[in-house]
Order: sequence, then structure tokens, then C-alpha cells
Amino acid sequence: MSNPSPFEEGDDSLERFRRRLERNVKVPLNLRPTRLPRATFNVKRNWGDNDSSIADLVTPENKPRGNWVGKFFWGALIFFLATLAVAFYVLFYSTNIVSANNIDLEIKGPTQLRSGEELNLETIVRNRNKVTLRDVSLTITYPPGTVDSLETGKELPLWREPITDLNPGQSVSIGSRAVIYGAQNSNQKINLKIEYHIPDSNAVFTKEAEYQVLIGSGTLDLTFDLPAEINSGKNFTSNLKITSNAKSVLRQVSLKIEYPSGFNFQSADPTPITGNQVWYFGDLAPGVSRNFKITGNLTGQSEEVKSFKITVGLDKSGGTGDISTEYGSLFKTVNLKKDFVGVGIDLSGKSSLPPGGRLEGSISWKNNLSDKVTDGSLELFLSGGAIDKKTVGSTNGFYNSLTNSIVWDKSLIPSLGLINPGEDGMANFNFAVLPLSRLPSGAIPPIDLHLVFKGTRVTSEEQSEDIISETEGHLKIGTLIKFDTGATYFVGPFKNTGPLPPKVGEETTYTITWSVINPTNQVKQGRVSSKLPNYVKWLSSISPLDEKVIYDKTNSEVIWDLGTIEPGADSVLSSREVSFQISIIPSLSQLDSVVDLVKDINFVGVDALTGDVINVSSPLLNTRLATDPSYTYGQEKVVE
Repeated sequence: MSNPSPFEEGDDSLERFRRRLERNVKVPLNLRPTRLPRATFNVKRNWGDNDSSIADLVTPENKPRGNWVGKFFWGALIFFLATLAVAFYVLFYSTNIVSANNIDLEIKGPTQLRSGEELNLETIVRNRNKVTLRDVSLTITYPPGTVDSLETGKELPLWREPITDLNPGQSVSIGSRAVIYGAQNSNQKINLKIEYHIPDSNAVFTKEAEYQVLIGSGTLDLTFDLPAEINSGKNFTSNLKITSNAKSVLRQVSLKIEYPSGFNFQSADPTPITGNQVWYFGDLAPGVSRNFKITGNLTGQSEEVKSFKITVGLDKSGGTGDISTEYGSLFKTVNLKKDFVGVGIDLSGKSSLPPGGRLEGSISWKNNLSDKVTDGSLELFLSGGAIDKKTVGSTNGFYNSLTNSIVWDKSLIPSLGLINPGEDGMANFNFAVLPLSRLPSGAIPPIDLHLVFKGTRVTSEEQSEDIISETEGHLKIGTLIKFDTGATYFVGPFKNTGPLPPKVGEETTYTITWSVINPTNQVKQGRVSSKLPNYVKWLSSISPLDEKVIYDKTNSEVIWDLGTIEPGADSVLSSREVSFQISIIPSLSQLDSVVDLVKDINFVGVDALTGDVINVSSPLLNTRLATDPSYTYGQEKVVE
């Protein structure tokens, strides 16, 4: 008897599978692995007795790909929704999150200023955070050289304004003022910074912004009349003018000139304070101008271009040329040319002479052509009322007093008859300045020298042309300070006491008098200094009281600060004079000796016209009272 088959004919596949599960009978299935044929199976959409096998259900093109794409889609969707929910919470429900992006800094002000003009800014700070900002403050950092508009001359690198607390949605407006300087067409940057705290934190948070303002016109007008062309080795004078366009006083102003290579500085009016290129003139009021004259010469190749750079600005160092803030600058070039015949005047390095002074000078010439020059002559014209015409002379030239000139030609110097290419020569001259007694009162006009060379150029083709070369020299007449000193007992503004001659152990007082007379140019920074021996006592009596006399006890030094001394002849301007009183108590070691009262007496000043430093020393003063009309011989030595 054969085993009953678990599958009855006519059953569909699901029914046969159900009955098999119910019987729970293990029926061995004789199955063997096989390859499924590549066929297309059709599956009915409902269950029925005529269902095809499962192979009819699936085609190779419709095989399932797996579920990873679906998982990725649902994961991305969930992440997006979560992020959206967090952002919604932060924006509408969070009260503890603070962002600098929620702090607005709105800056209102001009975008262009004139240098030295006041910059007014309005800064609006707005808090869009949901929490209060604590201890808020605004800090403004200005560019170098900015000054406080409320305190003239006070630098203002940093300005700070406390705002205290700033509530949510609250805004505050802060005004600030400062005077900005800068070069023309420069952008000046102003940095603004908000500092604040947040609740439950000690950290300092910041929000920054930058504001720029264009300097439309310079603080200064600069003009420099440099010639377009200059002959090599020939002295020239250029005028420089500085005018303040600022609306407030410019403080600590310096002028600095950067010369080109080959420039030989001769003189300047006024005289530079540092080297030959830095002038310090302190404060410059609005609309005020300063004028400068610079004399020198340039050497170099013909057709070479030389450049000068002029800078004016704030110099905190007081004249070293270290300009921290530029008020204005100028750049100029000049073309260098060579004279056919170069000529020069050598003044022995001098730019000025005092009354009665003497000059030993020389002239020179050189043929710069590739052609010869014939029939050369030179004439030096002298002008200026300070020259003593009786002293003018030259060893190989002729002085014509009618034209006030010295002439050199081939009859006096044969080499001037023919000057070959590259040849040169030299001649000398001399004169003296009139003595002070013969000079007019007040400032004396300078001595001007004008040298003219004339000759004939002869080319290789024997063609000829007249040529001429010229140059100039200048000498200023300096002042001659008259400085007198004296010690008296019987005369003067004070009543002196004590024995005369001085006696050992007893006090005797004396009057010291200094006087200064300035006959010609204005003198600046006048100052007299002296030393008192350690046994001399300063009595603090000064006459007149408006003269500034200082006693430095530490160094036993007496200083008379005269400042500016105006010029004038003796009969027109009375001397500046000061007297002070001292005393001595002689000791036995000074018995029978003349006692020194004041020593190391020296006057120093600066001639405002020439820039020369004036230094006049005076002999020491002692108990030999040579300037006292009532003094008699024998009253100078100490007695017992």
C-alpha cells in the first residue's frame, strides 16, 4: 500500500500547504536544486483554483531591489522635520540665546571732510536679542593724529562712551566728535566696537563695525617754485610756502624735505632745526602761512631727473623729523642741465658775515663742451650797502668801483683766451663788511654776488657762437651782540651793606649787572648763564622784576632768559639790563686776596635772519669793582 500523498490532485497550492500544517506530519519532499528558467510569469490578482505557479508572478525586470532607498528617504525627512522644529523653538520660544548678529550698529555721518575739519558721527545701537545686554559701552578708535574737538591740541586715539544696559528691542543713539587730519584723497578709517555682557556670564562679547571718511582737501596748501631745469653745479634758490587750511590750530608741526642725490645744501631761511632738512615751527593757526627759502646746487649727468619730496605733519618729537600724521605733501622733479661753461662762486663755506667781518672768496670755470671756447671773460657784480668798497680786491682781477664789479679777462688771465674742452680755472677776490658804527640801524640787506661768463664757442667746422653762463651767491649780515657785565657796591638798584674792603667773618653784599644790546637782526632764544662759587650767597633780589632770572640752587647757576631780543641802534633802543644781589662772608683762607663773585658768564642766542648761533663770553667778576665809579684801589682784597 502506498503512502497517501500530502497533495491531492485538484487542490490549489495554498490549500495543500494549509492541510500539511494541520496534520503536522513530516512528509519527505523529494526536491532537487535546479535553475529557474528565464521565463516571464504572470500572476493573477485573486486567489483561485486555476492559479499558476509562483514563477508566473515575477519577471526578471520586476525583481525587488531592496529597502535601503526607502530607509534613506524616511531618515532624511525625519532629520529635516527635527531641524525645523529646533529652529522654530529658538526663534520664537528661546530666551537665553544671544547673537551678535542681533545687534545692529548704524553709523551716520559725512563721507568726505576737509583735513582738520570736525567729524560728527551718530551711532545707533539696537538690541534685537530676546535678552537684556548688560554693561554695554561704545568704543571708537580714531586714526593717528586725531585731536579732541573740545580740548584744543589734545590727541584722541580712543573714545569710550558707556551705555549701561540695553533691553530687548531697545535702541540708543550716541553722538561723537573729533577733528580728523590726513593727506588729501586719503581714506581715514574709524573703528567702532560695542562691548557687552549677557546674563549669568562674566565673559565680554563684542560687535565691531568700520567707518571710512575721505579727506577731500589737504590740511595745508604747499607751493614750491622749483625751476623746470637747473644747471649742474649752479646755485639756485627755491621758495616754499605753507598755508594752513585747517579750521583749528595745528599742533607740533614739522616740515621735512627729502633731497635728491647730488644736492648740495648751501643755506636756508629760516635755518633748519635738524640737519639741513627738518624745520619745526610748532603751532600753525588757521589761515596762517610760513615761507621758506632753500639755496643749494645739484650735480649729476645732463638730462638726469632729480626729485624733491616735501612732507608737513605732526611731529611729537619736537623737530627730529619723525612725522606721525601727515598734513600735506608735495613731490617735484627737475631736469638737470649742464652749462656750456660751468661757473661757480666759492664763499669759503660762509652764508653770513658779521659787521666788520671779511670774506676771502673765489670763482671758478670749466668748459663742459666738446668744443673749444675763445675770448673768455668773467665779471663779478657786488651789490649791498654793507660792503666796504675800499676793501674790495683781487690778485689777478680788476675792481671797477663805478660798476662795483671785478673783471677777469685774457689780458689778466691768459688761459681765458683759449679754453679747451674739459679745461678749468680759478681766480680769487676779497672784501670786508662795514663796521657796526657805519652800518644803518635795524636789519641790514644781504650782499648779493652775480658772476657772468662770456665767450665764443668754436666748433670743429670752425663755426662760432656767443655763449654766456651765470651764477649767484648771497651773504647775509649777521647781528653783533654787545654783552656787558659788571659788579658794583656803591651804585645800582640795591643798597649794599657790609665792610669794604671785605672783612673775614663779616658779610658784604654786591650788585651784579648784565646788559645786552642787539644792533641789527632780531635774536631769538637769548639766554645768559653763569656760576656762583660755593661761598657766594644768592639773595633773591632782582631788578627789574619783569626780567626772568632763575637761580638753580642745585648747580649754583644763575640764568637770565631773555627770549626774543629786538634789533636797534644804541641810541634808538636802550639795552636790556638786569641786576641781582649776592653776598660773601670771607674766610681766613681768602685773606689778602681778590675774591671771585661770578664766573663762567656766557650769552647764547640765534640770529633770526642768518640762523647763526651767537655765543659771547664775558670775563669773571670779582671784588675788583672796575665798573663802579666810586670804587678805589685797595677795596678789592680781603682784610682781617
